Amino acid sequence: MINMMSLGNPAAMLAAYNTSTQVAPQPQLGPRAGEVQLSSEQQAMIDYVLAGKDVIVDATVGSGKTTAIQRLCSIMGADHDVLYLTYSKLLKVDAQQRVRGAKVQNYHGIVYPHLLKAGIKCGISESIREFNKNFKHISRTFPSYDLLVIDEYQDINEDYAELLRNIKSVNPLMQIVMVGDLEQKVRSDTTLDPQEFAAQLCEDPVFAPFTQSFRIGEAMAAGLADAWNKPIVGANTAQQIEYRSFAEAVVLIQSTEPSKLLCLGSRNGQMSDALNVVERKSPAKFNKKTVFASIRDGDSQIAHPNDAAVFTTFDSSKGLERDTCVVFDYDEEFWDMRLGYPNVDPVVMRNVFLVAASRGKNKVVFVRSDSLQAAYEAGADWAAGLAVGVVDNNTEVAPEVDAHTPAEESKGDVGEVQSQIERMMGFIPVSVFKELPELAPSEYARPISVTEAFDFKYAENVEACFDLLDVKRLDNGKGAAIEVNRSDGLIDLSPTVGNFQEAVFFKDYNVHTALSAYPSQFAKNLKRLVKKNNSVWRNCLIVTAASTEQMRYVDQVRSSIPVAAEKALVSRLSTRLNADSRNQIPLILDGEAVQSKVVRTPMSFAGVADAVHKGVLYELKFVSELTHPMFLQLAMYLVMSGMKDGILWNTRTDEAWQVRVPDPKRFLNAVVLCVSKQDYRVGNFDLPSTGGGAR
Repeated sequence: MINMMSLGNPAAMLAAYNTSTQVAPQPQLGPRAGEVQLSSEQQAMIDYVLAGKDVIVDATVGSGKTTAIQRLCSIMGADHDVLYLTYSKLLKVDAQQRVRGAKVQNYHGIVYPHLLKAGIKCGISESIREFNKNFKHISRTFPSYDLLVIDEYQDINEDYAELLRNIKSVNPLMQIVMVGDLEQKVRSDTTLDPQEFAAQLCEDPVFAPFTQSFRIGEAMAAGLADAWNKPIVGANTAQQIEYRSFAEAVVLIQSTEPSKLLCLGSRNGQMSDALNVVERKSPAKFNKKTVFASIRDGDSQIAHPNDAAVFTTFDSSKGLERDTCVVFDYDEEFWDMRLGYPNVDPVVMRNVFLVAASRGKNKVVFVRSDSLQAAYEAGADWAAGLAVGVVDNNTEVAPEVDAHTPAEESKGDVGEVQSQIERMMGFIPVSVFKELPELAPSEYARPISVTEAFDFKYAENVEACFDLLDVKRLDNGKGAAIEVNRSDGLIDLSPTVGNFQEAVFFKDYNVHTALSAYPSQFAKNLKRLVKKNNSVWRNCLIVTAASTEQMRYVDQVRSSIPVAAEKALVSRLSTRLNADSRNQIPLILDGEAVQSKVVRTPMSFAGVADAVHKGVLYELKFVSELTHPMFLQLAMYLVMSGMKDGILWNTRTDEAWQVRVPDPKRFLNAVVLCVSKQDYRVGNFDLPSTGGGAR
């Protein structure tokens, strides 16, 4: 059998698979009427499970892993209890629609009913930790399973790993199938090694690769295989790869049915420009009912339907698939910019880019930036997406080959010089993805935004920061929820509602101050829309448009806050605050992060606290539930202001927590470790005196 711990990369794993002396699976009967014919790789996975083996599946992009899992669960579920765990709520919904014969849940969904049954109250975000903490008691009633199927195992974090260990502890004879792809790990939010964990959880596992992709064609497969250094076979002969200008891309988008369209790119760039153009020029076809445009990475407040166009980022593209995928910003300028951000893992960023390139079934269109378009019009082949020949004197030669000709040596026309064909992925040479820079301690040229400081960090470090706080619940848990519709069609209104509660309550709330947080030209142009006779809601929509660069907030939103809800919100805020309380309080903390005596970097934090009243700092939320990063946001504001007492208040439910930071220096050391993803371990900051100037 394969020793998983000794395999360093997928190519080595595949070689071990091909040469290992595994027990040959017994061939199974063909598909029943109406079922898809499985590939030999998919069938091999099922056969190994039926032979009683634990299986780890390395499933490349578009390789039909859900189809294979669906068939496996259908077969095994006939006389076995099967639990199928997915990574996110969106993946769970999709799997529940397709998979029969298994209990399908995401990690939070599987634990929460057991917590309620045990009388343990907590938020969804805390549920897995609480489940693990109380598992000795919960285990008495936890159901038994014969087969556990884990999807996207490469995204498991420490809390999920402990949950899975607990499930196995009460089901020691349970078979395990772990399906994923280390090359599709697009998050860097845990220190857990998923490959090592998979090998430990499974008993003498069989490695089953899915190398055949039914979504992508030969050319795309060749580029991905080269970039990832793993076998990928493109089986989709219909896939086309095109290169277009921005204007040409807009025309293509307008001619495509929304249900068949996926657009990917930077959230504040050409993609949002294209969204604004098509919604302005073709409002009957592209609007809030037919287009989902993300405003954040991760699970959205809104589940987009399958018949809607999707505009989102590379980071959120995993799991998405459409007939036509239009990809903006796929060039070295954007790649270099993303790599230049602090705490970026080059391997994960490579995966993000390559996964984004593989989302279109029939057509993938790479869109040239303005600078690339100028180079293209000047005749540069690389700006057309063509492969180029790189010779030893650094002279570029454009060979007459397809853009995705496999890299190989060929005779050039420059004497007897050998020319190496440089394969391109979009407008990025594949060699860029193969020759990644080494990880180095980050530098922080700009202040870290407190509102985003704890997003996409190692979950273990976030919890370590939270454990340094003193928190105490202030309400009795019986507050009536103020119901406000936080969406209008597929437009997410949650940030608008958050701004509204402050704008409608505080007398001196200034919409121009809110707009100044967004320095883009787009945001500056929106200032002209702020008028004295605007409603408070209208001005808050303008602020949201500035933050998202989506004009749909100004042009399409017709819903507003009901009068009764507005009165209830003002009444609730009045129980702890005054309308003349100080609000929109800018805070900054300067200092440095230290790794050693010689390795250190300037680090600063910036943010805007919501309100101060009677010596207490308030952080206001209007959300479904409070999360630990929200507590940490308030804690940072307390440290930055020098104040002792803070209240985190979810005005939607009236849930309120007193927050204190007993040891600010110790807390900041933990924060530095967290936000730097362990690059730095100590922080030296100029702390204000207790009770500082935010009063």
